[in-house]
Amino acid sequence: MTRFLSTAAALAAIGGAFGSAGCMNSDKTSLQSRYSEKVDPCTPERYNFAAREAALAPFEAHVNNGHILDQFLQNGDFDTAGEALTPGGRVKLDQLARKRPVDGHLYLQTARDLAYDAAKPAEYARVASDLNVKRANAMVAYLNATTAGRGLSFDVTVIDPAEQLMPAAGPANSVRGLPLRYASGIGGIVSNNNTGVGGAAAVSGLTPNLGGAAGTPGAPAAGGQPAAGSGVPR
Repeated sequence: MTRFLSTAAALAAIGGAFGSAGCMNSDKTSLQSRYSEKVDPCTPERYNFAAREAALAPFEAHVNNGHILDQFLQNGDFDTAGEALTPGGRVKLDQLARKRPVDGHLYLQTARDLAYDAAKPAEYARVASDLNVKRANAMVAYLNATTAGRGLSFDVTVIDPAEQLMPAAGPANSVRGLPLRYASGIGGIVSNNNTGVGGAAAVSGLTPNLGGAAGTPGAPAAGGQPAAGSGVPR
């Protein structure tokens, strides 16, 4: 037993000596601490998180703005210079009240459909403020009536966002032309700028080629059947 205890004590002493030599410096600082002082032990996770937050922050602002505008009634949803909801305004409120989940926090465009008298700017501000209150009350009153018994509550915040418009013909032309950009044929594929195998003509611009001759999309053969290579499935 004495021999066993002596051996164990010797091994412990040797292990301690190695530990002091290999893991501690003269200032009793561990190698792990010294390593952490020179490099970032959390790389790349720390930087991945920061990069992800930086990339998502603009998108989060965009989503939040979109949600606000979805919960939003404009001046056109009320009678001009009045607080009565138009049929379109009531439809919009019905749509908001039927969403799942329902967000009871709504937004109202400040009144900008009032006549402005340059000689009485304070009067304009007072009338606009009073009309905002009346319109907000009209919204809540209609929602409470149309959702009676559902235990919902609503509140309205007045905001003044910029006009959500895109005065450009490009997006509209792209949408109108999209159905005509691609067509398939029996012998190949017809794209906007390529002619497929089988004599199919390319679709050009926004005008569909309804055809009349064989080898042209839409050209019927004798007997009412599509001609070979016409681009029309049999």
